[in-house]
Amino acid sequence: MVQPRDPEPEHHYPPDMSVDPLDRLAAEAGVDEAVRRLGHQAWLRRRAEESASLSGLLADLAERQDPVELLLVGGGRRHGRIETVGSDLVGLRLDDRRLALVTRRSLTAIRPDRGVPRPGRRPHRPQRRAEPA
Repeated sequence: MVQPRDPEPEHHYPPDMSVDPLDRLAAEAGVDEAVRRLGHQAWLRRRAEESASLSGLLADLAERQDPVELLLVGGGRRHGRIETVGSDLVGLRLDDRRLALVTRRSLTAIRPDRGVPRPGRRPHRPQRRAEPA
């Protein structure tokens, strides 16, 4: 009579190496934790990069004092000039001179007004060389 083969184990270990089941479980849990940590670190890096690029854009717009339109989560819109940039708030000087504080989480888009070059895309103006006298 032929006996059926046991199903293959999920993890293959050399036959001459005896591994305690608790050691195997601990090793697998360690690998799972390492993978989870790497994923979490990648997520944190991505969030930091996104936040840094948004901060840079807001700072550039505040420095230039260009008119912008902020689109908000609920569908609202605010027009004005970015005056202050905080870690979680943006101060927008509205067209009627009032100051509106907008949370960064409520921003869905930032649009420079038409005719204003986008940040980072300023037209290059070659500098004039001084004419010899």
